[in-house]
Amino acid sequence: MLPVDHHGDVMSRTSLLPIIALVLFLAACSGDDDASPADPSDLSRATTTTLPDLDLSLTRSELVSDSAARSELTDPVRAEVLGVVEELLESASLTPMVTGSVVGDLGALFTTDAGERAGGPDRHLMIDEGLPRSFRVEVLRSDVGLTGLGGAVEPVQMVVARVRLELRSVSWRGVEVARVARSGDLTLIPTDDGWRISEYQVSVERDVAPRAQRRARGSRWTAVEPDGDD
Repeated sequence: MLPVDHHGDVMSRTSLLPIIALVLFLAACSGDDDASPADPSDLSRATTTTLPDLDLSLTRSELVSDSAARSELTDPVRAEVLGVVEELLESASLTPMVTGSVVGDLGALFTTDAGERAGGPDRHLMIDEGLPRSFRVEVLRSDVGLTGLGGAVEPVQMVVARVRLELRSVSWRGVEVARVARSGDLTLIPTDDGWRISEYQVSVERDVAPRAQRRARGSRWTAVEPDGDD
């Protein structure tokens, strides 16, 4: 028996098709909200990515010398050193965690020898590339303490930057994709081209969500295994 409208006329089966299609569409949308958690690296609905401000927190800025009392490390040296450290962390950690892309040459931030090591055998230690692409990166911690070597009169000869950085990347759903925690010391010296990193002693821990890791291995990204015995 065919349904009738409020005027008593018989409604054709053809006129019901748009209504049925709409009901099925709404049911599918509702079911998607109740589905199991999606792959954390799923970016199918993301239209943009967000790169946050690093906003380094300066925990210490001191100048030490054998010939003078301890004093404060001031600008312009402090500002120039902080600029190099911030550029390194943004280029080597923040950007690749958002884009999942390979990092370009960072040699301009290092002396020649240090740059060759950082971009060669120590690349996996210095650069957080190869992680699954994410929608947003959250800065959980970004501390740096500066200790300069120099006297009250002579130029500052060296600055050691002690860095603590913790980042968390999430998908468009807000599901965690990866975490990176790095710490260590960067030694900077003045050169003809400005302050450059001449030595480094750093450690890094990377934790990739299992589902995001599987997704990365099956795509154009290669997930970086955390250091250690795990």
